[in-house]
Amino acid sequence: MKILMVNTGVFPIPTPRGGAENHVYYLSKEFAKLGYDVHVVSDVENNCDLKNLKNIKIIPINLPNLKLFEMGFYGYALRHLLGGIYSAKKAFFYMKEVKDFDIVHIRGQIPSFLLSIIPFRNNSWIYTLHSDPPKKGVNNYLIYKSAFKLCEYTAKRVDFTIAVSENGRDYLIKKLKIDKDKVAWIPPGTDVETFKPLNINREDFCMFVGSLTKRKGLEYLIKAIYLLREKDNKKLNCLIVGDGPEKQNLMKLVNKYNLNDQIKFMGIISDKKVLCELYNKSIFFVLPSITEGLPQAMLEAMACEKAVCVTKTSGIPRVIKDGYNGFLVEPKDPEKLREVLCYMLDNPDLCKEVGKNARKTVEENFSWKIIAKKTLEVYKKVLEGKE
Repeated sequence: MKILMVNTGVFPIPTPRGGAENHVYYLSKEFAKLGYDVHVVSDVENNCDLKNLKNIKIIPINLPNLKLFEMGFYGYALRHLLGGIYSAKKAFFYMKEVKDFDIVHIRGQIPSFLLSIIPFRNNSWIYTLHSDPPKKGVNNYLIYKSAFKLCEYTAKRVDFTIAVSENGRDYLIKKLKIDKDKVAWIPPGTDVETFKPLNINREDFCMFVGSLTKRKGLEYLIKAIYLLREKDNKKLNCLIVGDGPEKQNLMKLVNKYNLNDQIKFMGIISDKKVLCELYNKSIFFVLPSITEGLPQAMLEAMACEKAVCVTKTSGIPRVIKDGYNGFLVEPKDPEKLREVLCYMLDNPDLCKEVGKNARKTVEENFSWKIIAKKTLEVYKKVLEGKE
């Protein structure tokens, strides 16, 4: 089987910034290990191990090094637009040169939309939908809604759509009326060999890992940490790992609540071993997102035997069983988040047990080997349907 994987174009792979990009990286790696001929349209980091796998060919898109995050949300959106155009353009010309792909697997709003309207219909096209429909009330709702319209258009034109959340799958079937035999839910995976429990001492901090954007809900975590101090007289330290357009606003909020000694902004940590050590040192992981697909950082923390405190949004409640392998809280509710965090602080033995169950959940359902196998089953189903 000859496979073309098309990245979003936003970030090189592998990346600590985006789940969709890492989806390309890990699936390509697993497919190559199984002996499939994999071509990857994406910029890659200098130390990317995909370069050393014999069954992989990298086709760089050569996106200029643009520091658009300094422009806030609109710079963030522009980065997605430009990266998507670059990625689609490179994939388009590469497919004109190499015409015998069995599978073309696309993702991202911009490149997938652009590629779905071109006449390469002799290939079998697979689209991965990484996001759920935006909810009203979310900042920049109209922009997110417009971007999701591109996702809808793409899903209607391809041979098969993989949704990373069950909510996304259900939306495609019920709202867009796409044939249920042309849609599947396959969640993202996590690297259970790199992210694992280590025999090191825990330290006195919780962790957040992700892009610093509005939809991640960090303002509610900061407020909850403030309320813990004021109402419960509990000091919860927190490491915020990541970068994004909301960084300056979040730092101002931390300063407003006088939490500079409790909340530290660590920036992006690209070294997975260092990140794994931090997960292991933390007392637990917090992700207060307003909306999500299925967050990779949550799965990484679970793989490290961490109890996770996450919001009841999208497909997360179908993975996290409250009190068994994590703790659930309503989004945009700092008061309820404070209560759950307080409970976790008061029950370290329970958190340890919950962390063990979290690791078990990830091993049994979310390793990249399992996800790659499920994805290959989709490929084969689509190819058999065209015979």
